[in-house]
Amino acid sequence: MNEGIKEYPKLKRPPLFDYIHYCKYMRYFNIRNMILLKLGYGYNRKSQYKVIEKEIFQLFISKCFDIKELQIIDIELELHNFIGADNCFSNLCKLECDTSINSTIFIGLARICKSIEHLFLNPCLNDNEGLIELIEAQRNLKRLICKGTKDQFENGQCYGIEKALKKQANSLIHFSIDNLCFSPTIFPILKNLQKLEITEKKHVCLNKGYARNLSRSKYSNLEILVTKNITHNIVEKIIEKTNGCLWKIDITNDMNERIDHENFIKIIYHHCPNIKFINILIHENKNLFELEQLLLNCQYLEGIVIESPPIYRSQNERINGNELLEIITRSAPIGLHKIKVYKNLEISLNSLITFFENWKGRIPLYFHTIMSYSKLNKDYLDIIEKYKNEGILKEYKDLNNYPSPVGWQN
Repeated sequence: MNEGIKEYPKLKRPPLFDYIHYCKYMRYFNIRNMILLKLGYGYNRKSQYKVIEKEIFQLFISKCFDIKELQIIDIELELHNFIGADNCFSNLCKLECDTSINSTIFIGLARICKSIEHLFLNPCLNDNEGLIELIEAQRNLKRLICKGTKDQFENGQCYGIEKALKKQANSLIHFSIDNLCFSPTIFPILKNLQKLEITEKKHVCLNKGYARNLSRSKYSNLEILVTKNITHNIVEKIIEKTNGCLWKIDITNDMNERIDHENFIKIIYHHCPNIKFINILIHENKNLFELEQLLLNCQYLEGIVIESPPIYRSQNERINGNELLEIITRSAPIGLHKIKVYKNLEISLNSLITFFENWKGRIPLYFHTIMSYSKLNKDYLDIIEKYKNEGILKEYKDLNNYPSPVGWQN
């Protein structure tokens, strides 16, 4: 007995397989929750928890010879000192951690782990000398996902981590940052990015340094661009610096900025001939002309999301749904089969029937729209059900129940 913990009796018959030996993923939260579920609550739970936690990690590390993914959040155990750690972690590919972990743990892992390709910092609050050493030790770091905090904007608290990442610039192909915690000078160095994700707070405008460096950087290999609350002016400049490789653009913006919607759509079809998935903003019927040009010029398009600019969303404005369906019918590329429209549509029953009839012979359609409840009556629902049964309509969804625009998941 140790700390009031009773040992389970040894099994008379061992398992047919050594299941732990085949484990590839070690997640701290799963182990923690499993321990807490069994322990319940008590005055000495903390001391019991530490004993059990150490035993479980020692068991896994001693028996697992090829862990690929490791999650260590708010952990105190020096895993690198456990028996078998060298064999267990030498081929580690993915690490999720936070910057508050004792630097010694990262230094120990840096000695063992040289093949981490995917690093997830959640949260990234401050510099950590051990983490810096671990990043510098990697031979082929490809992906970084970094979650900052709302109060971190422009603090510049992670210059050491940023400097280490700059040394990995040639291999980094995926850079995702939520609430900026690095200086803007990192962006021009990341020349081989294939995926860029930038998220900022709703009411924060990027300072001139970020705007300038994002706008001036080159994105020759960029394939996926995801932004949230980044002004369209910056997004446009990023797109203009790409080399025609972009196949997905997912833009979410809750800021009340005025946008030249027609110009933005023009930039898309001039610079993104290979686009497959796109979110665009349409305010008025006159924007429909540029929408048709996009459909005609982007022949690989598979999914499109049409929404209202945030500044106009409270006005309950409508576009001509009949005209929209006509444009899609005559101009949509052959691969387009996913359409979301986060706008109030006025669509006549005859136009809806004609649209579905003309879709015969194409890829079954995912069609998500907002139609006023006065329009979405039994006749409309019967038509929708009819074409679903015929296999023309794969899925219809009423977006009145999904007010926040969400891009297509490819």
